[in-house]
Amino acid sequence: MFLVISSPREVLADSYVPFDCQFLVAQQRKNGEMTLTEVYNIAKGRPLLSYHFGYWISEKQYHFPSKDFYSRRPSLQGLLISAATIEV
Repeated sequence: MFLVISSPREVLADSYVPFDCQFLVAQQRKNGEMTLTEVYNIAKGRPLLSYHFGYWISEKQYHFPSKDFYSRRPSLQGLLISAATIEV
């Protein structure tokens, strides 16, 4: 999908991007640089969250995060998770 937008939230506000999904939005700036933003929701009905993933200028000039996937998503923002344990 190629759109001219000011922010990913403009287009994806009503979308649900699951917490465990890797979804990147690329935006080209006037200098040719592509900024990459990772977007996701913690749960349905929760706001879209974003993380500045990095940038890409050329084949030899880019920057991507050194953090792994779940380190980039450190908080569930108070979301309660139902769980159970079974003793065997």
